[in-house]
Amino acid sequence: MDDDQAFHNHEAKKERWAKEAEEYARYHPSEVTQISWLYIKRQQGEYPATTPRSGKWLIPLRPQKLDEVWPAVREATKDGRLGQASMAATAKPSPRASKSGDKVICVFTYDWTDAEDARRVRQVLRDIGITKKLHYKRDEDTRAGRYGMGYPYYE
Repeated sequence: MDDDQAFHNHEAKKERWAKEAEEYARYHPSEVTQISWLYIKRQQGEYPATTPRSGKWLIPLRPQKLDEVWPAVREATKDGRLGQASMAATAKPSPRASKSGDKVICVFTYDWTDAEDARRVRQVLRDIGITKKLHYKRDEDTRAGRYGMGYPYYE
């Protein structure tokens, strides 16, 4: 599969996640076992269209902390303060889940080469109370099947 097709397939997957998550919009991640991701899109403000160079901030959290943090990320995404979308892992078992039991929130940006935007989004995450070390991952790494937290792009 070429890179362009992989990009379009990945974006279609995000659209499917967004559609599946609509009925669970007000739930905490620990309350949802039917779908893998709670997914929310930006609903206010302008933001550049997603490019093949999109990426995401990864916020690994214990399940109980995820329930505390997700509402703030969800609202900041909806209000247009973050990137184009965010998603939180639910209680549905996943073969890609970390051995530690941590879950993850992903906060997407349109282009990982736009360091100013990536850092702006990270600062908003700091402003809403997420103070732990964060890792940034390119979506092209995800499309290539590379998982984990060892990504050097922004920290």
